[in-house]
Amino acid sequence: MTFNGGIGVTYYWYKDNERVAEGRSYTITSAQVGHSGNYNCRSNSGLYAEFRLDVGDGPVILQAPPLVYWGSDMVLRCHSRPQYRVINTTFYKDDEVIQPSTNDLTTVIIPRNQQVGRYRCKRTLSWEEHVTYTDEVSLHIRELFAKPRISIVQNPVREGDNIICNTSLSLPKKRTLLQFTFYRDGHEVLNLNSSSIHPVVLNVSLEDSGNYSCEVRTANNTVMKRSAELYIQIQELFTKPNLTAIRNPVRKGDMVTLICNTSLSPLRQSTELQFAFYRDGQNVQGFNLSNRYKAQSTELEDSSGNYSCEVRTPTNNVKKRSEELSIQIKEYEHNNTATLVTISVIIILLIIIIILIIVNKNRCKSLMTSTSKRQTADPQETESHRDLPGEGDVCYADIKINRKAPDTHTTSNEDLFYVNFTTSKTASSPKVVETQVIYSEIKPRTEI
Repeated sequence: MTFNGGIGVTYYWYKDNERVAEGRSYTITSAQVGHSGNYNCRSNSGLYAEFRLDVGDGPVILQAPPLVYWGSDMVLRCHSRPQYRVINTTFYKDDEVIQPSTNDLTTVIIPRNQQVGRYRCKRTLSWEEHVTYTDEVSLHIRELFAKPRISIVQNPVREGDNIICNTSLSLPKKRTLLQFTFYRDGHEVLNLNSSSIHPVVLNVSLEDSGNYSCEVRTANNTVMKRSAELYIQIQELFTKPNLTAIRNPVRKGDMVTLICNTSLSPLRQSTELQFAFYRDGQNVQGFNLSNRYKAQSTELEDSSGNYSCEVRTPTNNVKKRSEELSIQIKEYEHNNTATLVTISVIIILLIIIIILIIVNKNRCKSLMTSTSKRQTADPQETESHRDLPGEGDVCYADIKINRKAPDTHTTSNEDLFYVNFTTSKTASSPKVVETQVIYSEIKPRTEI
């Protein structure tokens, strides 16, 4: 008897729950009736197998496998003592002949779809005379694997969750290769092989709602079983991301912050999400827990382009990308015409101020000459003009620039500047003797 459970495995053999041997194989050199009993083999890896062994002392015995599983061929052997000469052998199933008599037939292979039943072999032997002996055995076919079952881990099911197809193999057949097929609404969606005792899973997306079933079969298609259908509605784990910019358009030297916005399902708020950012399809920030991307001003020199962001779960089984957002870097605009006009106005005003100073100086001289003449002609008039500046006196000028003349209104679209020029002898609380107002109209030239 041999049990194959893999390399590096230790085996222990038991008869009627008493340990009788250790090793991959157990051999009985000379079988006796006392060797009959219930045997099992156990391994340190957890594998286990059991069977019944019957030892007979009759002239003919029917030998059958101790364990028979659905889908496997079965060999029956009609055995007799070697000192007897075999005349013929016949096999029966439920009293029906399954193999005609022949002189040299000792074994028969039972097809895998005809195994369940009561088997008997009849053999005629010759010693001194022909004698016919019969032995029989009833076979009970064991199930290779259970009917599969569709199940889910969480309800409701969200995109990225797993649908499970589960079955159980008989212990001695744990290494049997099985083929799993998932169906949605009657159409195949996944086909894979597995020899593992663990369940087989199918990862689902948002658009995968429907009626699910799974099918399990052996590699040679001898055994095939299918689960019942289960309707599964897939719900959204998180919304499609939306990319926004705190500042757009952006000028050189500015900083722009891009924000990748999404919303988790209220029942999955503990799910961790990772974010990445792209410009023109090229990654500019790898996946991490931050939903923001900040571009420094030095990075914006050539950073115009179409930006997008991507959100995924840590296992990468759910991934969504936003629509593109165009970011344009613009130069600061300068109004050259307005600058030239301003400079021209300033230059013209300076020229006017210089002219007014010269005019004021000449007027001061004129006033002093007039005062000297009046003092000679009329002392009383001299007294009345005592406060007028004389030769060597200091004259002060108060220059005021207004947008328009006082108490006047203009309906012209032209830009007008007015200069109010006032002279006096003293700087503090001067007594105004004479006031002269000069108006100047300044127009910017648009043609050279």
